[in-house]
Parts: sequence; structure tokens; C-alpha cells
Amino acid sequence: MFERRFLAAVALGGAAVAGCSGADAGERSTTQEQAVTGTVTLDASCAGSRGTFLAEAARYERTVVASPVFEACMDAAMNGNLTMPDGSVMGPYWQCSEKAATGPDDPAWASGDPHANLAQQTALAVSNARSHNDLSLFCANDTIENAYGYSPLGVLDVGAGAEEVAIVDRFIDAYQQDAINDPEHALGYDFIAGVIAHEVSHNHNYHHGGGPAEDCGYSAGPPGPPVDSDVAWRERHTVPYLEAACVQLIIGLSAKQCGDLAFCGQDQLHLMSYFNGSPPLCYCAPDPSNPSPPASSGGGGGEMRCGGRGLPPCLAPDP
Repeated sequence: MFERRFLAAVALGGAAVAGCSGADAGERSTTQEQAVTGTVTLDASCAGSRGTFLAEAARYERTVVASPVFEACMDAAMNGNLTMPDGSVMGPYWQCSEKAATGPDDPAWASGDPHANLAQQTALAVSNARSHNDLSLFCANDTIENAYGYSPLGVLDVGAGAEEVAIVDRFIDAYQQDAINDPEHALGYDFIAGVIAHEVSHNHNYHHGGGPAEDCGYSAGPPGPPVDSDVAWRERHTVPYLEAACVQLIIGLSAKQCGDLAFCGQDQLHLMSYFNGSPPLCYCAPDPSNPSPPASSGGGGGEMRCGGRGLPPCLAPDP
């Protein structure tokens, strides 16, 4: 379940994420597209503008996740080197075990040491985020307090099976209005795209517990949990929250640094190509569902439209 908390500070607006199991929201209905990343299906519960907005948020999510900068962001977050706009630090990753409640541990390369082989664990998390699985999206009429979305399947490994993500109606409506009010800065899309990434990770068996480190299997006694254990520990150290933060951060910073994310036209997003560029480099990132993405002319995939030789400067980030 994706719950509200720290992500209000992530980009240009929004809140936070979490993932839990829930009831199926209805029968699958409309296939949106056949993507490299799998077929995206909207449930009959997602009628009208809600469905249109949710499908577009899913496009933002898969385009960002497929980008090189997502890998760089996850590498920083998993190693504890990602500083958010509010000054908080994300990471490092700690393997989460909720055996007593919902099932086995996170996927891991080394048992017993949550910090072992972080490079491999980062690569695995990114690979799972980029799965070729089909994805079914539901619009849920739920009143779970502070919950923006959940995985109808619970927390488990779907293997090659379809992933399922439900987003709560009232938050679709609220963030859709944000997108209408400020389309250039992708407000609304950034947040819901992060929720989708968070919930998809639950379909690959990534956990986060209810808050403190103890919920992920770390003993309160010697040697004890991480020193920063508190009610928001999960939001700094678990894969579902780290992936959501990276998706939201990339969209928000790209909107600030690169201008209109729709600048590149259909099936592309105008994204920054890496963190801490001076000036920032921006490029046209192709939707991985696009069968014929544009040829790269500036690094990072897609067509660079600013910040390169002979091209106009990218918009500078706000001071």
C-alpha cells in the first residue's frame, strides 16, 4: 500500500507511497497498448477521464523506469547517497522480511546480510521494475486511511504473470486536477507514476513493513535495528519507496530543468539525462512501448533537444 508521508518534498508536489493487499476491483476490460513492457489493461472501474489519466501516468512511469537516469537514481538510493529536495537522505537499502505477516523476504542475492552485493541487488530491483509482464490497472473505491494505492495480489512474486495495481479513485481525481492545472510541470502524473512503480514492486515480492525497522525483521535488541529506525524508516530504506521516490524525483526535476515534458511530442518525455548536470542535459526519452524509438543523438537514448553542441541551453533549475 502506498501511504502519504514524505514524498511531498520529492518534486514539485505530491505526497508518498506504500503497498498492501486488497480486493480485486473488477473485471479487466480495455487493452490500452501492446508494449515492450507488456500489455497494459484498464479495468472497467477506470471509466472516462480517470482511465485516460491513469493510462498516461503509467506511460510516465514506464518511460522513466526505462531511462538510464532511473538506474543512476536507484544506484544512489540503494547505497544511501540520494539527497532529496528537503535535505533528507534516501537509503541505504535494507532487505525487508515480513515472514510472520505476509510471506518470504525480499528477493536477495545474499541471505543474512542486507548490505551484501548491493550492486547486484540494485540491478535486480531495476530489472524487476522493467519487467515485460502484462499490467492491469484498477480504480478502487476504497477509503483506506492515507492509502493512495495497493497491489490487489498482495506482496508476492508473480513471476511471468500479470502485475496488478489499484489506485484509489479520490486520489486519481485530485492528481488529475493537478495535471489539468499545470500540464507543463507534470504535476499529478509524477505522483501517480511513483505510486504505480511502488505497487509494481510488490508484485515482485518487495516488502516495506508498517514503518519502523523492526517491522522488517530487525531485532529491537542487540545488535538492534539501524540507528535511524523510526515510523518513517521504511520510506528511506525499502525498494517500494526508493523506486517511487526515484520516479517522482526524475519527473519533477526534469520538469524544472528541461521545461515542458511534452516538448518532444507523442510517445516521448523530455527528461534529464543524468543528475547534477551543469548545465543540465535533457533528451527525448522514448516510451518503451514505442516500436520505433528515435535514434540517440546525445546520450541516454532518444534525441537530445537542449544542452548539447549547437542546441539551445536547457532551462536552469530553480536556485
